[in-house]
Amino acid sequence: MESIHEMSPSMFISAGLEIEVHQRCLRRDVALYKSKMSSRQSTLIQDRRHQLYTHLKSFWSVQTVYMPQVALHLRDNGENDVPDMIENAVLFLLNEIPSRQRNFDHPYNLSNTEARLRFGQATDSLAQLCRALCVKSHLVKYKRDEVRGQRPNTRARALLDRAQAQIDAVIESYNVARTAYHQLVGSGIWEETIRVLHPWDVCAMDDSEGHSAQLGEGYRTLSWIWMAPGLRAMGDTAGTPEMHEALHIEWAKCRACRNRWVEEELLVKEEIRRTIAFCEYKAEQWTEWATARPGLPLDLLDGVRAYAYYQAALQHDRVTSFCVLFSLALDILESMSENDKPFDQDTLALSGHGTDEDLDDEPDDDLDDLEI
Repeated sequence: MESIHEMSPSMFISAGLEIEVHQRCLRRDVALYKSKMSSRQSTLIQDRRHQLYTHLKSFWSVQTVYMPQVALHLRDNGENDVPDMIENAVLFLLNEIPSRQRNFDHPYNLSNTEARLRFGQATDSLAQLCRALCVKSHLVKYKRDEVRGQRPNTRARALLDRAQAQIDAVIESYNVARTAYHQLVGSGIWEETIRVLHPWDVCAMDDSEGHSAQLGEGYRTLSWIWMAPGLRAMGDTAGTPEMHEALHIEWAKCRACRNRWVEEELLVKEEIRRTIAFCEYKAEQWTEWATARPGLPLDLLDGVRAYAYYQAALQHDRVTSFCVLFSLALDILESMSENDKPFDQDTLALSGHGTDEDLDDEPDDDLDDLEI
């Protein structure tokens, strides 16, 4: 269909989203320098506001062509006046107007166009968030291991603050995009793909500053943002070697942790078997010792036999007690083994590696053949 304006509908929506990003950046800068803004900074802020207003005027002129239903809103909000807080001006995109005014039967289907762009904006924000978290993780490690002294620590802290500010900006962009997409299409299966981003979901792969870092590797879980479609798309096309290496390292660490747990489980079972077998062996030994010295006087022989049978009974009681005590631990291990799923071929393929046989240079030790 031929466009009614030199700017196509998709370019029109994209321009609105770009202006929305500039508004958010300007709001953050104003909030940052509000209490300590110098005259030069104030001048720069005003220049940015005038530039933003120029772009807004062009956008509003095209908006009256594609969205005539918002002309009344623009007139009521004084589009011809330069507002002091242009960063707070309402753009009246499709998600910001009532659903009855969105013209779903519009020949250009602007609602569908904005929905697709919002979905792409959300997935791109997740990919940017993962990259920003990787950068911050490396900065934290560098500061912890390499930086010494007050001045270098101050500079490193400033770098960390800038990295955190970038993370906060990406989080805000994702939340805005997801909220707008929800307003346009409503609830659906897409909510399993771009989920609600909680504060505890924003963590690096190694989670060097999170709560799980205090508990240990066994309690750490990978956040869903690292398995989102935006990151997979980035890994297929525009992923950096550093990101690929980080994913491979994390996969190798998880695999090593799982294999170590399996080995520890085998060792615990073998230790339980050996403990019970040792007590049974000692009971048999004390029973043999009871009749090992038949040449003793009768009064001494009765005492030796009584002591030996007493020790044998103690060992038998230990076997009974240990069997009851260890049965609970064995049941827990069995239940955890049933719930533990080994790495399948799909998981290995996604990680970029081959099968377990390809990764193992030597076969695992078979602990079932151990003897006392």
